[in-house]
Amino acid sequence: MDESRWARLSEMLDALFDLDAPQREASLDALAAEDPGLAAELRQLLAADQRSGVLDQGVLAGSPTLASGLESAARKRAEGGARLGHYRLVERIGSGGMGEVWRAQRDDDFEQQVAIKLIRPLVDSEALRERFARERRILARLDHPNIARLLDGGVSEDGAPWYAMELVRGQPLQAHVEAAQLDARGRVQLLLQVCDAVAHAHAQLVVHRDLKPSNILVDAEGRVRVLDFGIARLIDDSADLRLTSTGVRVFSPAYAAPEQIRGEPVGTSADVFALGAVLYELLTGEPPFPQRSATPERLIAQLDDEVTPRPGATLRRQSREGSFRGHLQRSDEELDTIVATALQPDPLRRYQGALQLAEDLRRWLDGRPIAARADSAAYRFRKFVVRHRLAVGSASGVLLALIGGLALALWQADVARRHAERADAEAARAEREASLARDQVLRTRKVKEFFVQSFVQADPLKRSDAGPQTFAEALDAAITRAGSELDGDPVLQADVLDDFGEIRAGQGRFDEAQALFERALELAEKAHGPNHPAVAESLLNLGALHGYRGDILPGAPHIERAMAILQADHGGQPTVLANAHNVLAAVRSVQGDMDSVAQSIQAAVEIYREHAPDDPQFLMSLSNLAHVHQQQGRRDEAEAGYRETLARVEATMGNRSPHMWPNLYALASIAYDRGKHDEELALLRQALDVARHNYPGDHPWVANSLNELGWVLAREGDLKAGEPLMQEGIAMNRRLGRAQAIGAMRRLAVAYQHHKREAEARATFDEVWSMCERNNMQAQQECVVIRANRAQLLAYAGQGELALNESEAAMASLGNRAEGLVSEWGQVEQARAAALSALGRRDEALALQDAVIARYSEAFGPEHRETASARSARPKL
Repeated sequence: MDESRWARLSEMLDALFDLDAPQREASLDALAAEDPGLAAELRQLLAADQRSGVLDQGVLAGSPTLASGLESAARKRAEGGARLGHYRLVERIGSGGMGEVWRAQRDDDFEQQVAIKLIRPLVDSEALRERFARERRILARLDHPNIARLLDGGVSEDGAPWYAMELVRGQPLQAHVEAAQLDARGRVQLLLQVCDAVAHAHAQLVVHRDLKPSNILVDAEGRVRVLDFGIARLIDDSADLRLTSTGVRVFSPAYAAPEQIRGEPVGTSADVFALGAVLYELLTGEPPFPQRSATPERLIAQLDDEVTPRPGATLRRQSREGSFRGHLQRSDEELDTIVATALQPDPLRRYQGALQLAEDLRRWLDGRPIAARADSAAYRFRKFVVRHRLAVGSASGVLLALIGGLALALWQADVARRHAERADAEAARAEREASLARDQVLRTRKVKEFFVQSFVQADPLKRSDAGPQTFAEALDAAITRAGSELDGDPVLQADVLDDFGEIRAGQGRFDEAQALFERALELAEKAHGPNHPAVAESLLNLGALHGYRGDILPGAPHIERAMAILQADHGGQPTVLANAHNVLAAVRSVQGDMDSVAQSIQAAVEIYREHAPDDPQFLMSLSNLAHVHQQQGRRDEAEAGYRETLARVEATMGNRSPHMWPNLYALASIAYDRGKHDEELALLRQALDVARHNYPGDHPWVANSLNELGWVLAREGDLKAGEPLMQEGIAMNRRLGRAQAIGAMRRLAVAYQHHKREAEARATFDEVWSMCERNNMQAQQECVVIRANRAQLLAYAGQGELALNESEAAMASLGNRAEGLVSEWGQVEQARAAALSALGRRDEALALQDAVIARYSEAFGPEHRETASARSARPKL
């Protein structure tokens, strides 16, 4: 067997493993009609897997590309008892095209059962090993109650990469809803948990790429857990281009978006498509595309003939056939529309992300109007033409580079809305400039004729077999025609090419987008000169495109030049200049120039305030500016920014909107810095209420609020009220697998110490320090402080020598990190002072403690709680 034959077998075997038995048989039967030999080989491989759990020597011998040593390792795993790191394999609980999943037992000092995934020996390859290494890094970024968390990872003796995850005990999503006989509302509510998990991953720039019912479990408490983010693709990871070129299948055909199947770059909209497919199956009991072939060539060919399915039509067919498996008692047009919108073959016409899909599902549950609108062929044609309606003058739409926590976020701009706004602005200019009216009418007519001719295939009476048959083909043809047929009007041609470049960028086809932007820039400079807003549009597009590729810095010269042009002339659209300021802020943030970041965001805020106070980007810019001011120590300005953001959120979204929480939490921190402890408590109580209202189960925001509020109550003298809140927050953080549990336990131990409960303080410090050691976190900032706090308690107990050793070890761990860690250094030095005092070296102890008091007084103020606490500790020395 040559390598190309084996590569095809491996890819198709992956696809078949992801199908249930009836679907697998149907795919094999269809393949047998085309290639009986290939189908027979696949049946042999599947049969071998079912017999032994791994492939036997006969199959291994038939593939000269496989190492013979893999068989013994596979058999050892199959028999159980093999070790991977700290874990002993117990039983294999699953397998797929890419890997095996084992239940394993940690067999060192800790009792813990985990799920371990490793590459199937049959398909081990360098590309898959690299993907597994990336898989572990991806999972480590995800922290959400509905996502199975990563615990450990490594490489087995035979070189197979593996990772350990929490063992989730539950049923696959489809099996659970059928066993529980949930109605449509119950099924939608379960999918909302999946949407929340996927939205969290998207916020971390991670796309799952293989969502399907078997990758979604429901535990005994009814909580959804999404598995297998391991074959996800980091949106900002350029290494993905190398990996995807290997041809390894990284999706399940029945749930994959068309762009995945074609091998095109994918983004968050691919997960939206898969969510739509899962929802369709939840409602009807069958997948939306059961006819999809396992053969790659046929699968791609089938895409052009696919019609977006609607649950209502499937339920009616099932009713006629007597095979009803759905749970909608009647056709629900709004739910049909939601599913159809998620399953749109064109990524630009789906929901922008999982969050938007979830919002529409919640509207449906609440009986409110949904945002999605029903489709028709005429509607698609009309909206496409309107979306690209252009008029005379400069093109002013830009790719929006948003700053979220001062990081460049993904572009999710609404192309149709921006183009409609541009057309309206140009129409207004036409009215004001009567001398150009006739030319504008002629150009608008030319634009209309260009697009009507491009998409005439949408009209059944004018359709030609020789012309484009799909909208994707029509778009390709229109881009080609724009490069030649519009040569006589370079202004219009530049505008159209910029528009098409934005569409290509939105599809993730960055090389094509760059070529279109560069050609548009060349045309705009020739038509208008170097300092026209149309030139700035192409420059901004080129600059922002670098950001979407993962490194905005190479685009900085384009962005800076565009900014200079727009500051002199923004073409009558000031929000374009505001967006340019946001893009420039992203560049300055990466460069570490926070003063310039603040200046750019401030400029954007002022423009929005004057010209577009209702623009959602205004709220984002306000909050970002407050965050920058807080980092710079400009508390008055930060507080004003957070409060204005809160007021605007409350006015537009209500006082329990989740958008309130980050601003409330930030304001509580500022109140603490100012010594306003009653205000701090009130803000934290409100933050906890907002978090619990929006996230009634385990959630990081709820855990953070519980820990913070409990700590402040205990710090202010009410340990009775604060202790249960802190205990609840610690337990929640542990369930979520968050390292924040360590910091929360430290605070609880400190609270015990302040309230003279030394035994509990000592026990808690011992427990949390052992957690630091167990997880090799001794040098991390939080654990260094824990070590110092524990050393101080040892000193007070009379163990001066041990306390001095521990405090000096903590000091060595901090090393040269003194800058910006005033409180941390102070706590380490206070522990050393207490140890010196316990050893009878009181003069040294007092000098060290006085130095801490002076440093705190300078940093926080002489009356601040940190300073007062250090001063009150002096008499104990």
